[in-house]
Amino acid sequence: MLFGRSGLHQAAPEDWIEQVAALDRDAASRGQYVIGSLILASREAACELARRYERAGIRVLEFNIGAPHGDEAAAGAIVQERAASRVREITRTIRAAVSVPLWIKLTGQGEDVAGLALAAKEGGADAVIVMGRFMALVPDVETRAPVLGTAGAIGGPWSLALTCRWLAQSRKRCGREYPLLGTNGARSGLDVARFLLAGARAVEMTSAVMQGGFGVAARAVEEFAGYLARKGGTAEELVGLAADRQVGYGVQPDRPGYWREFVPVEAR
Repeated sequence: MLFGRSGLHQAAPEDWIEQVAALDRDAASRGQYVIGSLILASREAACELARRYERAGIRVLEFNIGAPHGDEAAAGAIVQERAASRVREITRTIRAAVSVPLWIKLTGQGEDVAGLALAAKEGGADAVIVMGRFMALVPDVETRAPVLGTAGAIGGPWSLALTCRWLAQSRKRCGREYPLLGTNGARSGLDVARFLLAGARAVEMTSAVMQGGFGVAARAVEEFAGYLARKGGTAEELVGLAADRQVGYGVQPDRPGYWREFVPVEAR
C-alpha cells in the first residue's frame, strides 16, 4: 500500500522538462522511452506545457486528467475530470496542440471509467491509462489524528481487481485493438499477466518500485518470463483473454440461467 499527498515536483517547468527530455534522449539510445507527464490544472497551461515538452524532444506525452487530489487541492492547482463530455473536449484540445503520441490517464473514482476511456479515444488519444488512485483517510491510533494530517491518495495490491474490471469494460467500449495501459495494483510478474489478461497492452508499476526499489521491476520481468515459459504463448497473445471470456453477470457457463432460479422470498 502507498498512501501519499500530491507528487507535484517543485521545480521550474523549463528545468523539469529539460531533465525529462535528457532522460528520454538517453533512453532512446537503448530502444526505451521516458514519458513526459502533465497533470491538468488549466487547459491553457496544459497546452503550453505540452508544446514545451514536444519542442524539447519528448516522444510520448501522458496527460493525467484524473489526479486523485483534484477535489482536495487548492483551487486551480489540480483538476480531476469525471464527465465524459469534458474528457472528450479536453483531449481534443491537447491533441490539437501537439503531434506526439498522447496518452490520457483517467480517474478511478468515476461512475463509468469505461465511458471516460471511450470519450478520450473519441477525443484523439492514442492510448488510455486505466486508472488513477483513490482518495482515502488513514487515522493514526497513537496520535488520534489523520496520517499526514489530511486525506491522501492510496493504492496497493487491493486495487488490482478494480483496475482489471475497468480494463475489461474499457476494452468492450473502445474495441479490442485500441491500446489500454493498466496501472494501480500491479506488484509482480503475475500481476502484469493479470493486467494483460484483462485487456492492458502495457503495465505501469510505480508504488511497488517506489517502496521496494528497481529490483521489484527486474523480478517482475523475470517472473513474467517464467510464466510465459510455463504456460506458453507471448505477451501479445495474453491481451484480453480473460476479458473476452467474461460471461454476463448471473450466468454460469455450466448452468445457464442459474441466478434466475433465485426469487425474493415474498414472491414464492
